[in-house]
Amino acid sequence: MDKGTKIEKAGASTPATPSKVEGTQSSDQSKLDLNTNASSEEVQKLQGELDAKESKIISLKDDLKAKTDQIAALETEHQAFKDKLKPEIEKIQAENKDLKGKIENLQGELVKAGGKAKTGKSEKKFTVISAFRDNQGDEGVFNIGDDVSHLDAERLKSLVDRELVKEG
Repeated sequence: MDKGTKIEKAGASTPATPSKVEGTQSSDQSKLDLNTNASSEEVQKLQGELDAKESKIISLKDDLKAKTDQIAALETEHQAFKDKLKPEIEKIQAENKDLKGKIENLQGELVKAGGKAKTGKSEKKFTVISAFRDNQGDEGVFNIGDDVSHLDAERLKSLVDRELVKEG
């Protein structure tokens, strides 16, 4: 290397020019100073709103805790009530089962004695075999299989004669 040659860094002989950011910085700073004062007032306003909402949240949490405590108390009361009623319910169910057994025994004895045990359904005396409309009352239409035993005897005889109803 030649000692006469001086190695300089880039830009050493060139004067520094302000960048675009540096050139606008001072004017933007004044805007920032004004916005800082306005922001401080806004921050205080927002802080007040935040404090109000936090107190509302705390209030709601307290209400929730109170409601949760009420629910727990009601659940405890409900369980106690169920425990209290359980023996009574079991007693009634046992009595019901016993009564059903007695009814079955009585029905069995009735059948042995020669009587006919009732099954709960009464036999139909007069059954519709051809659908017809009731023109003497306000009962509407009688369909096949309907029981018309409730009609008067004269009407039933007429219906049997016309083969709309069968007996038995």
